[in-house]
Amino acid sequence: ASVSIDIHDVNDHPPRFSADEFAFSIREDFPLRKTFAQLRAEDPDQHSHLVYRLTANDTFAINGRGQLSLRRNVDREERDRYEFLLFVSDGI
Repeated sequence: ASVSIDIHDVNDHPPRFSADEFAFSIREDFPLRKTFAQLRAEDPDQHSHLVYRLTANDTFAINGRGQLSLRRNVDREERDRYEFLLFVSDGI
């Protein structure tokens, strides 16, 4: 008799961003909902599905591909710097 066993990867590695901090500059007239930055994360586990999210804010959004965009217009005279946290998980 012959036996064949396939070994499946387990979710034992958390995804990681390519850097600990990111910095970007955009113009006040940058179009809404248009990507201004692409963030990358990697997960060495097979078949992982990365989920990106930001701390709550009404100015920026991130989609499932790690692309940052504006939700509302920005005005440098009103505010010249934004800081927020970005998270990535592998859906587990």
